[in-house]
Amino acid sequence: MKKILLIIFVIILILAAIFYIRSSSFQGQTIQVKDVTQKQILTLVEKDRPQYVHGISILITGYIDGTATIQQAYENKEMYGPSTIAGKVNLRLGGDWYGDKCLITYQPLNVKSGKLQIKYDFRTL
Repeated sequence: MKKILLIIFVIILILAAIFYIRSSSFQGQTIQVKDVTQKQILTLVEKDRPQYVHGISILITGYIDGTATIQQAYENKEMYGPSTIAGKVNLRLGGDWYGDKCLITYQPLNVKSGKLQIKYDFRTL
């Protein structure tokens, strides 16, 4: 009996660990900001289940030598933000989102160099 309980306990621990690792790791897509010295509008797209989108998680990481602003928007709608970034960047955006596209406007103010990547994941039902 103790052996069976121990096996069940170990299985529960393994399943909990798998769930934790899966929920904490990023499952989405990644794009690069091609030239951090130029203004860009990047389109994030949900291709797999566009009709079921209810949220979005965005993580912008990297480094810029200068300052820039980031805004997000639905297509043809008012922008949210802006968020200001500078130096080492680790910016999280997201929340409720009810469209299959998200526009990210990157506007450098005095950026001389750097590298940024955008990881994103649309939450779907």
